[in-house]
Amino acid sequence: MIRTWRGRVARTLRGELAYIRGSWRGLATKGSHQRLQARQIGKATLAAVLAWFLASRLLPHESIWIAPATAVIMVHATVYQTLTNGLRRVAAVAAGVILAGSIGSLIGLTALSLVLVIPPALLAARWRRMGRYGSDVAATAVLMLSFGAASQERYLLAYIIATAMGAVSGAAINTLLWPPLYHRRPDAAFRRLAEQGAALLGDVADGLRQGWDLSGLAEWQAQATRLTERLDAAEAAVAAGAESRRYNLRRLTAPPGRDHTPQGWAVSGSLLTDAHRIMILLTDGHGPTMVAPAQGPH
Repeated sequence: MIRTWRGRVARTLRGELAYIRGSWRGLATKGSHQRLQARQIGKATLAAVLAWFLASRLLPHESIWIAPATAVIMVHATVYQTLTNGLRRVAAVAAGVILAGSIGSLIGLTALSLVLVIPPALLAARWRRMGRYGSDVAATAVLMLSFGAASQERYLLAYIIATAMGAVSGAAINTLLWPPLYHRRPDAAFRRLAEQGAALLGDVADGLRQGWDLSGLAEWQAQATRLTERLDAAEAAVAAGAESRRYNLRRLTAPPGRDHTPQGWAVSGSLLTDAHRIMILLTDGHGPTMVAPAQGPH
């Protein structure tokens, strides 16, 4: 029992150390995911400092913290997300503050005020244009009521302004300072998909060439399943690449990304369909039947 526990701990530690070493090596590689993440962390820190500097000079002391807290979460993976989510965040906070202020100024924090505030706040949160920041409507309203600030008009206004300062700071830093652009990701994703597909078909061909050897059938099935996962990753990479160009100043100097939609999906869909059909034929009488996926993007 102790040996088993020690073995698991040792494997976990080795895995974590390998991850740390890989991340450290990635920082030295131009265009790596690790270098991008380090840059985004630095930008979020700079955005928080900028928001704090502005808020500390323009707003009451008790509301300063809101600006850097908002700025940190506004440095998103793409400029488009930063701008749209910044607007959603400010709108959600403003809606929550208005709800809390309109009710709290009349009756304060009571069970009745919560009954009057929370249902409309949650209804506003479900508006699709609010996105993931819809919950901030209810959270802000309840916080304002709970802190007794719902009747303090000066604090409520400062709360909204501080949120807007944080959103603007995050948007400015992420838009003007090394805005993320993922024009290489789709190419890399399709290349990995093609390499795995070629490896699968090569393994199957080798097995059939050697006297119809199906000993690797289980592994071939697993590879075919991983191909589907690779296609999903390629779809996500294409979507991220297209989104990263929206409102991005770097797109003016960066080379245009390839349009993978017509040819890439057709080839990838045919590869997946053919691979799964081969697995179905080989599996017949040797294991569970697999269902071929529909051709094209999904």
